[in-house]
This record gives sequence, structure tokens and C-alpha cells, in this order.
Amino acid sequence: MSKTFLKKLRKFLFLSLCLASLCSQKLLAFVPPAPNQLPGHGLVVSGSATLNPPGNSLHVESPFTSILWGGSAYNLNVNQPPGFNVGSAAHFGIVKNFPGPTLATLLNVDVSGNPSQIYGNITVAGDVVFFLANGSGIIVGPSGTINAPAGIGLFGYSVNPANFGGTVSIAKDTPGSFVTVMNGATLRSEKPGAMILITAPSAVNIAALKGEPGEGGIVAKGGVSLITGYAINVYSTQGVQGFTIPANGAFSVLGSLNIHGSGDENPFVIATAISNGSINITGGNVVLPPTGAPGYGSLVWSTILANHGTLAFSGPLTIANLQYSGSLFNYGSIISFNDQPVVINVNGSIVNYGSITGGQESEDVDQNVTLRAWQGGIANYGTISGHDEIIVAATNPSGTGILPKGGVFSNGTISFSAEDSPTTFIFRSATGPGYLGGTVSYSSENGLTNVLLGSGFSPGYPFVLATNLLAQNVSFNGGSLVGGGVLTVQSLDLTLSGNVNHFVSKTNPLLNGFQLANGPFSSTNITLNADGTGPQFINLAVNGNAVINSGNTSTFMQQTTVNGVQGLTLAVPNAGGNLLLNVSGNLTVNPGNPSQFAMSRDILGFPGFVFPGGIAMKAGGSLIVNASLDNGYSPSAGTNYQGIFLSGSSLAVASPFVTNGNTRVTVSSQVNQGVYAVTPISSSNPTVYTVVLKPSALVIGPFPWSP
Repeated sequence: MSKTFLKKLRKFLFLSLCLASLCSQKLLAFVPPAPNQLPGHGLVVSGSATLNPPGNSLHVESPFTSILWGGSAYNLNVNQPPGFNVGSAAHFGIVKNFPGPTLATLLNVDVSGNPSQIYGNITVAGDVVFFLANGSGIIVGPSGTINAPAGIGLFGYSVNPANFGGTVSIAKDTPGSFVTVMNGATLRSEKPGAMILITAPSAVNIAALKGEPGEGGIVAKGGVSLITGYAINVYSTQGVQGFTIPANGAFSVLGSLNIHGSGDENPFVIATAISNGSINITGGNVVLPPTGAPGYGSLVWSTILANHGTLAFSGPLTIANLQYSGSLFNYGSIISFNDQPVVINVNGSIVNYGSITGGQESEDVDQNVTLRAWQGGIANYGTISGHDEIIVAATNPSGTGILPKGGVFSNGTISFSAEDSPTTFIFRSATGPGYLGGTVSYSSENGLTNVLLGSGFSPGYPFVLATNLLAQNVSFNGGSLVGGGVLTVQSLDLTLSGNVNHFVSKTNPLLNGFQLANGPFSSTNITLNADGTGPQFINLAVNGNAVINSGNTSTFMQQTTVNGVQGLTLAVPNAGGNLLLNVSGNLTVNPGNPSQFAMSRDILGFPGFVFPGGIAMKAGGSLIVNASLDNGYSPSAGTNYQGIFLSGSSLAVASPFVTNGNTRVTVSSQVNQGVYAVTPISSSNPTVYTVVLKPSALVIGPFPWSP
């Protein structure tokens, strides 16, 4: 998983860097306007407006006015170069010049064929909404200022200024370019409800030096909305501003939204961030909204959200809205917003190279973290820190994307801060492999309270435990559980379709056990639910004492009657495997409750420890069996140690054994129990079986392997 992911990640980074380089070269190719340059070659298309004789003050004389700049016909600022540009030493003022409380809305459309460049100062009266549209792009330079208290709209689109009535409608796939607001620029709309809206088809590039009023920065009392690659209807009528995005409004060509946040403790808070493509946080401190349907107050991206800064979400990224997201790559910090837990559900993958923290920077970790990938996997190479609950869960039923199997992986750090409260750790994939390495840290001397580990059950994917883990209760649900980590645990529930081991030797299975330990607990209690579609090989090594039961494990799938005799038929598909349990201390074996059928319970009436394959149990101390040991599934089992083998300093067995017709029960010392062997009672297809006493099947002998 790791090699494949890194290969694809390198490809993505290469393409991203190429795109960023091209964008930078494109911006550098535009020569800024002359220091005293003002908008030139203007023509009023709708409404009414006049310029004062110096040409630096525009008087808007109707509620809805549109002006075309840089066209073939013009009568405003004829001595200035064509287009809507303001040089670094220039000041351009816009005022309302008609009576009454009605707001004026001014639409400026630049058709010069070059980007509009604002390097100077645009001051707009508090009763005028300012719109600027240019299909060749808009640049607000590092010294540029647009102060429009009633609202600002920057549109990197070709817009028709005719019949302007306060509404700008941009249809799907409307041609256009980009909008760039450089670091140091100032955009201000500080009247209640006034918004800043910036939209373009290919790229919106925003840098906010500060999050609050001061030198540089982007602030709007009605919120800052950034949109790329979507159709949109913008309105400013009857004193109300807003926008809507039509259904199926995503463009055919992907766009990118590139944001550099504030450089101080006050984050750049974004009300709306919508991209039919990627969102890139290139640095700084940013707050994004929660995911939701495209519209005001929502977060939408279709490919990758990449964070290189400090990022918080003002609300949870919920399961209900995951379809509005893609994949998340974190190279910086993701933190809590206003003491909320971090909840991230995405319709792609999550890859963390930085830190994801349930809390604020440089403060206590007092919130929980939930990361769920619903069409991809999760890979953690950095740090995930939560209070008393961390969830890392993935699934990829479609098998697409950069992590098509939907696995979970961590070789970084996963840290819990809770000292007294119970802790929960979920680390699982529903469709792919799992790998837990690196470090898992906790404050309690008894480790974590509840741990759920998992990998894809069918087909059975492996889960590799490559780090030591201390927990009170652990459940594993999946394919195979393998790896060299030591699981120190009080209670372990295994529900699996594959194997359990840590393979190091080809000749001695006793060396290949998956390592369990008692640690601070008196014993390790194990429940084994073996439910594979083929033979399963379970090899457990316990440092200390152990108690084991067979859970819902069965040996047969059907029960029937032949000539008045009860029998079982159709051995379970996982028959023919092996169970090896090597315990350094005392071992107690308790019955399970088969979900299907077993000879011990359903024919003999004894509670049984059931496993459909060879059973080998070795204890350094006493071995007590409070059940009928039952591995009988055939009158002629294979030769791979399909019998029963018991070894301990003392043996006590409460009920008879059940084994196969051609295998034996080998014990290290005398036990006073009989052996029942599987035998057919019909020649039909499928054959029906029962059990009969076979005294010769019980022998005293050595354990098959020695340390």
C-alpha cells in the first residue's frame, strides 16, 4: 500500500508543481499598470454614470449601472489606456449620485483582452455595491485596495453588461480566466450583510496577509465566498446581496482554488469555498466552512483539498454531505475550531503528513478526532492527537482513486491525552488492508479502554500490527491478523476469515505465534470466531495466562436425520486449518456457541470448544478444559496435524473429545475422557455423519514441536 501510494503521490505533486509554476509565470508576464493609470475607454451600457474632469471619481446616477471598459466605442477617460486598471499611485473613487436610501449596484466589465490590474486604491461609497468582471483575468496587486463597504464582486468571466438589473448570471462553461488577490492587498466590505464574492472558471488565487482589519487582508461582514468552476447567479437587488448555484452547475474543465491564509493568530475565515477541482491552502491560518450542497456557507471540492497551513473547519464534515468532497492531503496542521471535535468525512482518501489535533495550537488536546474515507483509504505519516476517542476508518467499495483498496495505514504517531476517562480507538478498513505501526501513546497505565481493529473481511485482507499496543478490550474484525507487534490485552475478540500469526520460521510453528501478553492484567481472555471461506491457520503465543473460548465457530453447516438417527452434513468451508495456542502460564479452555452446528453440542449434547481443523494447545502451567474439545469434521481428515494435541504441567478435561475418523488425541499426561470419532451414517450425497466412541484414538505422547 505504501509504495503504490507514494508513487501516485509523487505524480500528483509533480503535476501540482507544474501547474503552480505555470500560474506564477503567467502572473509575472503581466506588466503592472503605470503608477497613475486609471480605468480608461469606458462606455455606460445600462443606467447612468459620469466621471469628474480629472477622471478619478465616478458618479453613479441610477440604481443599476453597467460600464464597458476597453471596448471599441467609449467616452469615459478616453486619454487613459483601455481597460479597468488602477496604478499604484492612483486613487479611483465611486459615489452614489441620486437621492433616496436605495443602494446603487455598479457592474464594470473589462473587454480590453488583458487582465484588470488593481495596484492602487479604489474607494467606493457605503451605498454602492462594486462588481468587476473580466474574462481575461483580474489581479489585485500587493499594494491594491478595494474598500467597498456595501459589497465586492470580482468575476473572472466574460459578462454581458447589457440590460443590467443587479443580477450577474454566469452559465455553465462560460469562458473566462482567473482572479488573483496578492499578499498585501486589501479588500473590505464591512457593512452588515455585505459580502465579498470572488469567482472564476480556472483559478481563484487568494492571499490574506491578515484576518482582521489592518494593513492588508480580506474582510467582509457578510462573509468571503470563493468559487471556481461553477455556474452562478449573483444578485444585488433591493438592498439584498447573495448568490445561488444551479443544479449540475459544475464546469466540464476542473478549476483550482488557491488560498494563503493570515500570518497572525486571527485566521482568514472563509464563508464559502467551492471548487470543481482542487482547493490548495498554501500557508497561513485559514478557517473553511463545513461541506454542503453548493451554495452560500458550504465547502465543496471534487478532487483534492491540500493543506500546507493551519486549517480548521467551522463545522463538521458530515457523512450526509460527503458527496461534496474529494480527497484530503494534509501537510500542515488541522486543528479544532472553537472547542469543537475534528470530524472529517470525505468521498475520497485522507493522507496526513502533518498534524491533526483535537484542540487548538499550543493548547491542551481536549477534543476528539474522527477521520473517515468513504471512497478511498487513510494513510497517516504524521501525528493524530485526540482526547478520549480517535476514529480512523476507510472503505472503498468502488475500488477507484489513489487508494483503491480503501486500506488504513499509520507509521506516524497516534496520541490520546485523556488520563481518567475511558478511551476508544477505532482503526479499521471495511474493504482493504490495515497497517498500524509507528507509535500509539496514551496516559493511562492500563492503556486504551476499547480498541477496534479491522481489515476487509471478504476477501480476507491482512491487518499488520507493527507496534506494541496496550489495551483492556480489543476487537478484531477482518481477514488476517499478523505482524511483530505485541498486543498486551485483557480481553481479545477475534472475528476473522483469515489467519493469525507472525511468521519467522519455516520449521517450528511455535516460533510463529502472534504475540499476546497479560501486562497489568491477570489473564488474557480470547474469543475466537473463525469464519473463513477456506482453511484458517490461527497461531497465538501468550506471555502469561490465557482463557479461550471458540465463540461462534462451527464444524458443520446442516443437521439432518437418517433412519431416525440425528446427523450432521456439509463441513464448513474453513475446515482443514490449524489452531496453535502456546501459553507460557496457565491455560483455561471454555466452550463456545456455534452459529451453525458441531458434533459436541448437536449430537452428544456437550458444550464444546469447536474448531474445524487441528487443535494444538501448550501451556507452561496447568491446562484446564471446561468443554468438549471438538475438531471433528470428516472421517478422513488431512495429514497436516488435524488431530488434537494437549500439553501442560497438569491436564484436566471436563468432557469427551470429538475428532476426525482418522486422527488421534495426543495428551502429555493421562486424562479420563473418551474420544468420539466422526463416521458416516449414509452414503448419500452429501454424506451425513455422526460420531462413535474410539478408545484407541486417545494416546499419551509428546507435543509435536518444542521451543
